[in-house]
Amino acid sequence: MKTLRPPLAWTVCVSALLISFVISFVFGSTDTGWRELWSLVTGRAEPVTQEIFLHVRLPRVLLAAIVGAGLSVAGVAFQALLRNPLAEPFLVGVSGGGVLGATIALSLGLETTLLGLAARPVFAFLGALGSVAMILWFARVQGRLQNTTILLTGVVLNAIYSAAILFLTSFLPPARFQAILSWMRGTLVPRDAGSTLPLVAGLVIAGTLILYQQARSLDVVTFGEDSARGLGVDTKRLRILVLFVASMITGSVVALSGLIGFVGLLVPHVVRGLCGPRHRLLLPLTFVSGAAFLMLADTLVRVLSRPLTSEFPVSVVTALVGGPFFLFLLRRERRRIFWGG
Repeated sequence: MKTLRPPLAWTVCVSALLISFVISFVFGSTDTGWRELWSLVTGRAEPVTQEIFLHVRLPRVLLAAIVGAGLSVAGVAFQALLRNPLAEPFLVGVSGGGVLGATIALSLGLETTLLGLAARPVFAFLGALGSVAMILWFARVQGRLQNTTILLTGVVLNAIYSAAILFLTSFLPPARFQAILSWMRGTLVPRDAGSTLPLVAGLVIAGTLILYQQARSLDVVTFGEDSARGLGVDTKRLRILVLFVASMITGSVVALSGLIGFVGLLVPHVVRGLCGPRHRLLLPLTFVSGAAFLMLADTLVRVLSRPLTSEFPVSVVTALVGGPFFLFLLRRERRRIFWGG
């Protein structure tokens, strides 16, 4: 597939972001439309309309954008460093570790930790970082990361995390158990995001900027650590930095949204097809496109859930779109993944 020139690629992705934002802002579970949006812009909106747009819909749209951007950027980082086209936070178990950490904080009733930081993102980050450490430990064969072992390790870790979460939540009162279960399934309802969302947004943006500074090194390391070292890249330092930042991003977003899979797989591959593999362009365009994708997915959830008594998780949409895409990639890459290391 022929890639687009950078100006055109930027135009396509930014246009998609703006269109997605407007669509997400206008359509939802309640009957609002373009007239109501125009009345809000011109300052003539009724109080009910202002409440819907500014206090209900806007926080949710922003939450979807930052979660989609964070998961997508983390997917780029894991795919580059692990040199695995199927690596993404959900599939390799990093998101599951983050959810386990956040569940521990919720089960213990922790609201803040040291220095006044919100407990859930901190515990989620520690859980995600622990998952990465276990992946690096178990997936190494004779000093090299093996693609097959990475995927199998992710499957086993996700199973262990699910069992641990069920064990922890079984001791909780039914109402608290249902609240945690609803969050864990992958939701973008901003119940308590008002105080946490700015922190998470700052972490995601800061992490993306750090990864962007390492764009050239990420380009080189995709050809192998030996080649990267030969070109002067400190691969050990790069591995620690990128995995730390990617874990921070993943843990932060899953603390708010729970488990939302395949975003970090689907979006980077689509953007890579548009702009090519250079991370100096791939990272920012993936950030923008990930935000657009999850805003649209959440809008679809809100619209389709209108006749239902309760809203189904956005993870349903991402799985229905990303699952077949994963199978397509698995079939296309199976020889290199399972026999090429």
